[in-house]
Amino acid sequence: QLRPRLRHGLSADLSIVMKQAAQVDLKSILIKNALDLRRQRLQREREDLSFLLMEAQNGDDSDINRQISLSIRAKRLIDAELQNQAKNLY
Repeated sequence: QLRPRLRHGLSADLSIVMKQAAQVDLKSILIKNALDLRRQRLQREREDLSFLLMEAQNGDDSDINRQISLSIRAKRLIDAELQNQAKNLY
Protein backbone atom coordinates (compact mmCIF):
# COMPACT_ATOMS: atom_id res chain seq x y z
CA GLN A 1 0.00 0.00 0.00
CA LEU A 2 2.79 2.42 0.85
CA ARG A 3 4.82 1.73 -2.29
CA PRO A 4 2.23 3.01 -4.84
CA ARG A 5 1.67 6.18 -2.82
CA LEU A 6 5.37 6.80 -2.46
CA ARG A 7 6.10 6.16 -6.13
CA HIS A 8 3.33 8.53 -7.23
CA GLY A 9 4.41 11.11 -4.68
CA LEU A 10 8.02 11.11 -5.83
CA SER A 11 7.14 11.34 -9.50
CA ALA A 12 4.81 14.26 -8.78
CA ASP A 13 7.57 16.01 -6.84
CA LEU A 14 10.05 15.35 -9.63
CA SER A 15 7.81 16.92 -12.26
CA ILE A 16 7.29 20.00 -10.07
CA VAL A 17 11.03 20.35 -9.48
CA MET A 18 11.76 19.91 -13.19
CA LYS A 19 9.22 22.59 -14.13
CA GLN A 20 10.66 25.00 -11.56
CA ALA A 21 14.20 24.33 -12.75
CA ALA A 22 13.20 24.97 -16.36
CA GLN A 23 11.60 28.28 -15.42
CA VAL A 24 14.63 29.37 -13.42
CA ASP A 25 16.99 28.39 -16.22
CA LEU A 26 14.97 30.34 -18.78
CA LYS A 27 14.80 33.36 -16.51
CA SER A 28 18.53 33.28 -15.71
CA ILE A 29 19.40 32.85 -19.39
CA LEU A 30 17.23 35.82 -20.28
CA ILE A 31 18.85 37.97 -17.58
CA LYS A 32 22.35 36.90 -18.64
CA ASN A 33 21.65 37.69 -22.29
CA ALA A 34 20.22 41.10 -21.43
CA LEU A 35 23.23 41.92 -19.26
CA ASP A 36 25.64 40.75 -21.95
CA LEU A 37 23.94 42.97 -24.52
CA ARG A 38 24.05 45.92 -22.14
CA ARG A 39 27.75 45.31 -21.46
CA GLN A 40 28.49 45.23 -25.21
CA ARG A 41 26.59 48.48 -25.73
CA LEU A 42 28.52 50.12 -22.89
CA GLN A 43 31.78 48.99 -24.47
CA ARG A 44 30.83 50.57 -27.79
CA GLU A 45 29.75 53.72 -25.97
CA ARG A 46 33.10 53.95 -24.14
CA GLU A 47 34.95 53.56 -27.44
CA ASP A 48 32.92 56.42 -28.94
CA LEU A 49 33.53 58.55 -25.86
CA SER A 50 37.26 57.91 -25.98
CA PHE A 51 37.34 59.22 -29.55
CA LEU A 52 35.35 62.26 -28.49
CA LEU A 53 37.78 62.80 -25.63
CA MET A 54 40.72 62.76 -28.04
CA GLU A 55 39.00 65.32 -30.25
CA ALA A 56 37.78 67.56 -27.43
CA GLN A 57 39.52 70.71 -26.46
CA ASN A 58 41.10 70.87 -23.01
CA GLY A 59 38.21 72.68 -21.35
CA ASP A 60 35.39 70.67 -22.90
CA ASP A 61 36.24 67.18 -21.66
CA SER A 62 34.68 67.16 -18.16
CA ASP A 63 31.30 65.90 -19.39
CA ILE A 64 32.98 63.21 -21.48
CA ASN A 65 35.11 62.09 -18.54
CA ARG A 66 32.00 61.90 -16.38
CA GLN A 67 30.23 59.76 -18.98
CA ILE A 68 33.24 57.47 -19.22
CA SER A 69 33.42 57.02 -15.44
CA LEU A 70 29.66 56.30 -15.26
CA SER A 71 30.02 53.79 -18.07
CA ILE A 72 32.88 52.04 -16.27
CA ARG A 73 30.83 51.92 -13.08
CA ALA A 74 27.87 50.43 -14.96
CA LYS A 75 30.15 47.79 -16.47
CA ARG A 76 31.44 46.83 -13.02
CA LEU A 77 27.89 46.47 -11.73
CA ILE A 78 26.93 44.32 -14.70
CA ASP A 79 30.02 42.14 -14.29
CA ALA A 80 29.26 41.71 -10.57
CA GLU A 81 25.68 40.68 -11.34
CA LEU A 82 26.83 38.22 -14.00
CA GLN A 83 29.23 36.66 -11.49
CA ASN A 84 26.43 36.50 -8.94
CA GLN A 85 24.15 34.81 -11.50
CA ALA A 86 26.89 32.27 -12.28
CA LYS A 87 27.36 31.49 -8.56
CA ASN A 88 23.62 31.02 -8.08
CA LEU A 89 23.37 28.81 -11.15
CA TYR A 90 26.06 26.41 -10.00
